[in-house]
Amino acid sequence: MSQFTVFVEYRIQEDSISMFQDQYFTQIREQIKNQLEHIVHHEFLLSEAQVGQVVEVIQVEDHDVIASLKELRIGFTPSWFHSLDSHIVGGRSKIKLWTFRRCD
Repeated sequence: MSQFTVFVEYRIQEDSISMFQDQYFTQIREQIKNQLEHIVHHEFLLSEAQVGQVVEVIQVEDHDVIASLKELRIGFTPSWFHSLDSHIVGGRSKIKLWTFRRCD
């Protein structure tokens, strides 16, 4: 079975960074794990050069999970993730998702 890596990129409001580090990163990971199957790994990277810039690295085993992940994070269906919009610069419309697969 192929693995895919999804990068979720966004910028947190500067006054929300510590709250994300202390609380929301763990909650985001738990929400995704509880709502989606085939999540292999999920980590958060915080930019050293750009204040508040976050990249989530999510590895999945099933390509079908990617559409569900996109709906959770940037879709219009109401979910817990909508509560994060006010902490993200530009809200959910500024969240970017990219999917990659190994090619070697």
